Amino acid sequence: MTPHLRDDMKTIVTDDLRIDVIDDLARIEAAWRLASIELAGYVFQSFDWLVVWNATIGLPLGITPVLVQVADATGHTLMLIPLGIRRMHGCRVLVFLGGEESDYKAPLIDRRFAAACRIADFAELWAAILRRLPALDIVWFSGMPATIEGAPNPFVTLHGAEPAGYAYAATPLPDTFEAYRQAHRSALFRKAARFYRNGAEGSPVRLERVADPAEMLDIFDLTLAWKRQRFGNDFMNPAVERFYRRILQSCPAAVTPFVARLWIEDTIVATEVGMVQGNRFYGLLTAYESGPWARLSPGRLLMAEIVRWCIAEGLETFDLTCGDEEYKKDFTDTRTALHACSQGPTRKGRIVLFGFAVMTRIYQRALKHPRLRAHTLALKARMFAVIGAPRSASACG
Repeated sequence: MTPHLRDDMKTIVTDDLRIDVIDDLARIEAAWRLASIELAGYVFQSFDWLVVWNATIGLPLGITPVLVQVADATGHTLMLIPLGIRRMHGCRVLVFLGGEESDYKAPLIDRRFAAACRIADFAELWAAILRRLPALDIVWFSGMPATIEGAPNPFVTLHGAEPAGYAYAATPLPDTFEAYRQAHRSALFRKAARFYRNGAEGSPVRLERVADPAEMLDIFDLTLAWKRQRFGNDFMNPAVERFYRRILQSCPAAVTPFVARLWIEDTIVATEVGMVQGNRFYGLLTAYESGPWARLSPGRLLMAEIVRWCIAEGLETFDLTCGDEEYKKDFTDTRTALHACSQGPTRKGRIVLFGFAVMTRIYQRALKHPRLRAHTLALKARMFAVIGAPRSASACG
């Protein structure tokens, strides 16, 4: 059976629905690369991103890929959904591939299909997909954006889905950096602009983007060192570090690393490890020197220079992805809601989810208690280490 769109584009008709489930990324590489061009999606759904993530993080965690392809009667792909099954606490858990390293978890989706897909339509389609998948105890989705490159994301209409955070971007970027600066007159941005007028106390500010893989790794090492200096040595676990190194070394054609350093005089004061795909820049790892230059807000100087680069290159979107850090609000103008959803298809799964909900409430209350907060965060870190879950590597400085 294949869902197809009526000519009036207002409803979806279920007729000869075709759902294919593939357990090997290599088998679907050609179709995935074509879909990345034709369908709406983010860098986190690209084949290059996911194949590296699967090799460095997914497989070591025991995640089995279950890639779902939904096509119409003509064979045109309507959705490619990168899913995986992981065993946790004795349960079979359905998750999006990409883990914590993918700030947006979503399918690649046909824009016309997304626009026409009603809540009831997708509920029926999702039920059909679940019937085709191996037996599951829990469906555990997070980081699902309300839209996928402007197209509605039907996954946020699933039963139990609810807002759980935001992502921030500046889009569409204006034609000139001056127009952007005039539109972002926050106190913090004015402070950064003052350094330019004063030449950063007489020192020129210069953004240098590097393309050589060896130099990329050098900047990544510096970024990681600054991050660990600020957040502790457990900021990024070895699996996530391997993932980033592999992405930077492979330099895939469809996913272009953006690795840059900000100079003041002859000193590197800030670094960025991000990605560029299509007309969108993704900021992933930002770090800055915490010594004498810190008073000049090098992280914000870096953001301003990257925006200037994006505008010069004709990019449409400066995307700082998920997280509620204040500096993101200063440099962006668009907020996208991210959603989470958990379902328990089996009794075992529902019991585990109930226990998790209780523990989450206890954890949140403990965080508000001054004497318990430090112990609670330490316990959480130990729990992550025991279950092997990668810590998020996208926190920005």
